[in-house]
Amino acid sequence: MFSEDFERIFSSIFRMIDDIENAIERRIRRIGRAASTALKRPYIYGLSIAFTPEGYPVIRRFGNVKLPVSEPNVRTPYYETSVDEKEGVLTVLVEMPGVSKEEIKLSSTENLLSISADGRLRRYSVDIDLPYDVDPSTAKASYSNGILEVKFNLKSIPKPKGFEIKID
Repeated sequence: MFSEDFERIFSSIFRMIDDIENAIERRIRRIGRAASTALKRPYIYGLSIAFTPEGYPVIRRFGNVKLPVSEPNVRTPYYETSVDEKEGVLTVLVEMPGVSKEEIKLSSTENLLSISADGRLRRYSVDIDLPYDVDPSTAKASYSNGILEVKFNLKSIPKPKGFEIKID
């Protein structure tokens, strides 16, 4: 019984730490792309984990990185990106059921797509790090049956990474 409780507590702690690490990595990538030389400084983030006498975990955060506080009832929609290298087009598909196209707001930079929707029944918000630099002025968006599709022209066609290896 103790070992089951112990495993349950630690597995939830490790899941939470993984989620925090992923959020930090996304934030650092976004900051790294947008930061000017004046903003470049060390970023510090850490966790301190201790247990109360009753055995409950107490997690304290420290450092100079502020994590975003999400608003209540705001969902992060599921999304997927794909690249058509022949056509030089990046496509982002976002599932956003329960809102109308008039309630959706989009904005983009060369490497970030920001989407929010404030509907009567549902609210969504997400910042999507784009895998390649795009030309935001070429963006075209459509919304049908709860699926938002945004297409961008790539600034440059991605070159395959790596080298061909010949077999002797």
